[in-house]
Amino acid sequence: MNETTKTLTFVGIALLGALLAYASRPASVADAAKADDASSEFFAEFKDPLAAKSLEIIEWDEAKAEPKQFRVAQVNGRWAIPSKLNYPADADRQLAEAAASVIDLKKLGMVSEERADHEMYGVVDPMDSKAGMTGIGKKVILEDAGGKKLAQLIIGLPVKDKPDLRYVRLPSQDAVYVAKLSPEKLTTRFQDWIEPDLLKLNSWDITEVKYDNYSIDEVNRRIVEGDKLALTYNDKDAKWNMEGLAPNEELNAQKLNDMKVALDDLKIVDVRRKPAGLGRDLRTSEGLTIDEETFLSLASRGYIISQGQLYSNEGEVVVELKDGVTYVLRFGEIAADTEEAKPDEGAEQPAEGEQPKGSNRYLFVTAQFDKSAIPAPELQPVPGAPAEPAAPPTAEGQPAAENKEGEKQAGEPAEPQQAERQKIEQENKRKQDEYDSKVKKGEEQVQTLNNRFADWYYVISDDVYRKIKLTRADVVQPKKPADGTAPAGTDAAPPTTEGGLDEFNEIKDQGLGTPEN
Repeated sequence: MNETTKTLTFVGIALLGALLAYASRPASVADAAKADDASSEFFAEFKDPLAAKSLEIIEWDEAKAEPKQFRVAQVNGRWAIPSKLNYPADADRQLAEAAASVIDLKKLGMVSEERADHEMYGVVDPMDSKAGMTGIGKKVILEDAGGKKLAQLIIGLPVKDKPDLRYVRLPSQDAVYVAKLSPEKLTTRFQDWIEPDLLKLNSWDITEVKYDNYSIDEVNRRIVEGDKLALTYNDKDAKWNMEGLAPNEELNAQKLNDMKVALDDLKIVDVRRKPAGLGRDLRTSEGLTIDEETFLSLASRGYIISQGQLYSNEGEVVVELKDGVTYVLRFGEIAADTEEAKPDEGAEQPAEGEQPKGSNRYLFVTAQFDKSAIPAPELQPVPGAPAEPAAPPTAEGQPAAENKEGEKQAGEPAEPQQAERQKIEQENKRKQDEYDSKVKKGEEQVQTLNNRFADWYYVISDDVYRKIKLTRADVVQPKKPADGTAPAGTDAAPPTTEGGLDEFNEIKDQGLGTPEN
């Protein structure tokens, strides 16, 4: 073989290798060789985002090695999350934005028609996947009110160096395309689809926060008393106060203000439905019927009923507002198998007997109305009309009649006094009506809140729990002297006492009595 032949052979081998490498790598938009239907729409008939009445998103749960399905839909005319037992959803805007992200979605180029390439582009259908598989995509299904599918898509990996472009395919086809798509609105995070403000309170309306930091010793079936705190807040001077402080103690304003903010911004990460009977009873003032289902449901989440009272594993917090609306927050057991329940990676391991940081926790919420929080109206006394004396008899024994000049009979109140009386009565009525309106509004708001809270155990993050659930050691600190030096701490948690709980088998037969709503 001469030198020319050798050279041509090497060149041919090199070209063949280059072609093989080119054919085997993921294609970019510029490399999309099969663009026979490029720029055509995926869903030409889907034009109105408001037509979408159901959205299902399916992802692969690697920890459980199974598909994770999330669905939001209109149920009986209201938005709900069927995958969360029809928890109410705040979905009008969110679903419209999710639908808009796939409307007018165009095929910018085809990169493959081979099923064998699905894993490489990340467009494997999660419903057809198995443990150990890679390249599994996110499946999105939009339907109208009648169940007609408006759009179906499997979203895969982003195109290299082009994060706004994604590999996608239709579930019924093997062809893989490139499309401009932002999947941020196609989220399966429960928190993204619900009313984010659980309590709907304004931190500036908080007037008092009471802590009862008891706990339940489940092994020995007894209540372990903790410290009790009564904190008041004056918004005029933005200052916290608490009775029982020693002369060398002061409140930790930063901790208390962080608590206020956490209450104002209290968000839930997950929910669990209460038994139907418990939810129904919490909407009324007739007390609870504690059957076996309710007893087991409460106990499994850290709540026990004894002697007509509801107790929780980690005590309770009572938050009162200016308008008399009062929230009772009862903290229960660690909530396993809920969204975002795992602690942060590398987090410090808790000491023996301590709860792990990062764990979610159950929260039982009820609302009450404190009428005394609304100042009663200060009504002015109404001057009474003087008693009218009998008219003197006439010579014939008859009462005197009005004289010729049209003067009033003796004893009738003068017009200025009558006008003043009417003025006072009108002002008193205005004040009373204003007071009655505030009371009625507060009572109605509490009923609305309890209707919303009745069916659900809420799950909150560990971070939120630790900001709200405070002890005396958290809120009391040594007072700093004028010279800036800090004295040795003198505060100590009060000694605990223990109160008995009834045996669990006896608790079943007891009722809660009148609920706090």
